[in-house]
Amino acid sequence: MEGAKSLHGCGAIRKLPCRHHLEGNAEEWKRLAVEAGREGGSCDKNMEAFVDEIMFSKADEVKDKDDCSKGI
Repeated sequence: MEGAKSLHGCGAIRKLPCRHHLEGNAEEWKRLAVEAGREGGSCDKNMEAFVDEIMFSKADEVKDKDDCSKGI
């Protein structure tokens, strides 16, 4: 494992990531999360699609109920 140190214990060798490796990953994930949450980011687009889907499905349900009540 890159950026790892060996740790001997309980008869087994385990590899643990170095602190700077973990901090680097955390900073990258934070950057990606901020980017996704901005306007036009993936979270923003997914939320808009979700709301559109709900709004349009509700509109279709109302239209279908109106058509049924009119005998169409």
